[in-house]
Amino acid sequence: MKSVLVIGSGRIAAPLIEYLLERREISVVVASLEKERAEELVGGHANGTAEFLDLTDNAGMSRLVAAADVVVSLAPPPFHPLVARHCVTAGKAMVSASYVSDEMLALDADARSAGVLLLNEIGFDPGVDHMSAMRLIDSARSRCGKIVEYRSYCGGLPAPDANDNPFGYKFSWSPAGVIAASEAQAIFRIEGKTIDIPGSELHRNTRRVHIVGIGELEAYPNRDSLKYIPLYRLDHAETVVRATMRYPGWCDTIRVLSTLGLLGKMEIRMEGLTYGMLIDRLVGSGNGGDGRRRRVAEKLGLGVDGKIMERLDWLGLFGDEPIGIDRGAPVDALLDLMVRKMAYAPGERDMLILRDEIVAEFEDGHRERAVSLLIGYGDPEGASAMARAVSLPAAVATRMILEEKVKATGVRIPIAPEIYEPVLAELSTLGIELEETVSNIE
Repeated sequence: MKSVLVIGSGRIAAPLIEYLLERREISVVVASLEKERAEELVGGHANGTAEFLDLTDNAGMSRLVAAADVVVSLAPPPFHPLVARHCVTAGKAMVSASYVSDEMLALDADARSAGVLLLNEIGFDPGVDHMSAMRLIDSARSRCGKIVEYRSYCGGLPAPDANDNPFGYKFSWSPAGVIAASEAQAIFRIEGKTIDIPGSELHRNTRRVHIVGIGELEAYPNRDSLKYIPLYRLDHAETVVRATMRYPGWCDTIRVLSTLGLLGKMEIRMEGLTYGMLIDRLVGSGNGGDGRRRRVAEKLGLGVDGKIMERLDWLGLFGDEPIGIDRGAPVDALLDLMVRKMAYAPGERDMLILRDEIVAEFEDGHRERAVSLLIGYGDPEGASAMARAVSLPAAVATRMILEEKVKATGVRIPIAPEIYEPVLAELSTLGIELEETVSNIE
């Protein structure tokens, strides 16, 4: 029997563990600092075991890694290189859904020498986005097409039936990660021109994207799109841009929160403060209640009854609710409030959307537009769409490695057909399916 070690028991772990446990030829060890949570995930399966693991316990990790055939790291991202080093030493493959860090990339030569595969970025974004794009790109290239445009739009949102708050957003993954991504510098290419946007201007650079069956969404550029040029071999592309999608209004509201200082990271004492008092301290907005809202609107140059002011009021920023932390940065207080007000209620569904688009130019001069679209929904009684789409690609890849269907070694991401073709094929049977269309451009 083959053995998989899963390190971590967070919110995305359940679908991966369930997928592996359903295969009786695989034994699964779930190792976590929260052993009770690991036991819950194993759920009494005969081929599942829960173990306590402190990630700083090198001896304990070494023992568990040595006993496994493949290791899946669902640990916090800073720990992936540590897990990977143990895997290289023990000669075991590792799978992770997180981005390749510099520390991870530095292990490439050692992993190749050891004949070990360290497969990263095999989640949703990154992961399914890689595989979706490369299937479009490789298909066009197989017909001698030259890729001249690449656009990718991705978003995790409430399903329309759960979109019932003024922000048009609920948290299905790390709240701090959502805000960090909302402030990150972005660099991309449009019609041959490189555009570099500082984080402070990110939400002034949006465009509308129409998604069939959903409607108009807004998109803002996502970090460094240019790094995908060498990855996808897009040297001839005039446009290369990746963006995050939200329901309309999100970007203007985040920009206002930043202007108010609520995304600030400098720690202050908050003991005894209400959210309205914090606003007073940040912007000097007056004496509470309607007066506070009016003064903030004046400072921002907004109508007091406009949609942005309604969102801030709904969140509770003008009221007398006590801040739940004694000391922290304004962004910490904001996130604490957002998590409480913008959580999924029982029975609500989240939604994931991925839209990849390329334009290819062919030898006879004609151009084609190819689009890959995925719209997925969570199970109101089970896993979220985010959890399934992040963890199931890693689960499928793990099974493929156990079955020796992947021969690659070193630090890899899923952009080779030997990986993305079978993974996408399996995902389509699990309800994560890409709809591809190709049309000529007049």
